[in-house]
Amino acid sequence: MNKTKTRTGLSALFAVLLAIMIAVPAIFQSAAVNKKQPTKATLTSAKATSYNKVSLKWKKSKNITSYAVYYKASNSKKWVKIANVSSKKTGYTHKSSKKYPLKQGKVYQYRIRGYNKNAKGNKKWGKYSSDKNNKVKIPKKLPELRLLLTGKLRWVR
Repeated sequence: MNKTKTRTGLSALFAVLLAIMIAVPAIFQSAAVNKKQPTKATLTSAKATSYNKVSLKWKKSKNITSYAVYYKASNSKKWVKIANVSSKKTGYTHKSSKKYPLKQGKVYQYRIRGYNKNAKGNKKWGKYSSDKNNKVKIPKKLPELRLLLTGKLRWVR
């Protein structure tokens, strides 16, 4: 009877060790991916699509879990983070808001930066995109032309 108990105990111990041997490399492998340094992000275009929107596009970077998007007025020194974007996307549209306004006729600069977030929430940051292709002048809103019921045209600002 002792031999039977010993065999079942050894079998259970062997099963636990086997499970650990399978699970541990997977844990270390996923942690190793997050330890890699993100590559530099490359902003390819920044265009004003209307008087209150700017469309940004960039090349996909390696070892990135997300991108941080920043902007500033050209005459300002302070960059403002406006969004975090998934690494699956290669573009973002900045829409004017109270928190992140776009003023007509002003020039703005944009840049992006990739980061790698691990399971603990720690971030490893890549380098900022370069200053090329990042200036955008916001166009002025054109006045609307309305046709009145009387058949006359009138400009509305």
